[in-house]
Amino acid sequence: MAKINLKSNEMSSRRPNSQGSNKSLLLGILSLAIGLAAFGMVRYLSIQTESISEDTRAEIAQIENQMNNDNVKKLYDFQDRLIEIEGLMSNKDMQSSILGKIENHTLAPTVFRKVEFETLVGKTQIEATVIVDNHNELAKQIEAFTLINEVDDVYLSSSKVNKEGSGIEGQIVFFFKEIK
Repeated sequence: MAKINLKSNEMSSRRPNSQGSNKSLLLGILSLAIGLAAFGMVRYLSIQTESISEDTRAEIAQIENQMNNDNVKKLYDFQDRLIEIEGLMSNKDMQSSILGKIENHTLAPTVFRKVEFETLVGKTQIEATVIVDNHNELAKQIEAFTLINEVDDVYLSSSKVNKEGSGIEGQIVFFFKEIK
């Protein structure tokens, strides 16, 4: 069999273009340089961000230490007290009115040991510790408090013989409607 050359002369005579391969090599190197530059930039920015983050954490810790000193705590405690006083002052007129009504309905032998106010929604709860001569006087005092128009409910929370033995100590709880 005779040798048959299936390649055309054009293809066999073609040589690789050295100028084209130089362009490919240059393009490859340029792509690698751009990739390395991008990686370097990302790494640099990452390090900078970590540094800024550490600085910020240090500043936060320093501010927290400053906030925890005694002077700042005293300042916040003083501010809380001022807020409490403002609340008491805003209720002063209402409490004065309630105390006036209680005074008008207090019987002569009754002595108050303690009076506490608690403002609830739509009404005020008052807990009063009173000292009277006997249980009969205590019952009369509770009845006198029920005669106050603004009082919703009155009840005896507890009663016992006074520590000094000079009568009965009773804790009376009553609710005033909201006074406007």
